[in-house]
Amino acid sequence: RNHNHNNNNRRLRSTEISNAAAALSPAIQHYGHIIVQKKQKRRFDYYRQAGGPIDPTICSLSPKEIQNLIGKRMQCRRARDYAKADSILDLMNAHGVRINDKLKQWRADKQVGGG
Repeated sequence: RNHNHNNNNRRLRSTEISNAAAALSPAIQHYGHIIVQKKQKRRFDYYRQAGGPIDPTICSLSPKEIQNLIGKRMQCRRARDYAKADSILDLMNAHGVRINDKLKQWRADKQVGGG
């Protein structure tokens, strides 16, 4: 008899927890969405394009692709995965993108190609 009473209490607690989670879910999703937006905005604004427009004879990447690679590289650096961060930097250099970490800028214009 005591065993059944404990099971009923467990079910009740489980139901209460589920109901509470369901009630909080919209708030969590709402605030989670805002946090994600802030992180993305900060990531994309971190490095700015310097120089002129992208020279398609030097760089085949779009500004969005470059920003995505910069964001991935920054994530790797934060996680201390420097080998992967360096490989992303090498990939960007191979595509004609030059990064200046000190100034937090990138460029892929004629000055990169020496013209």
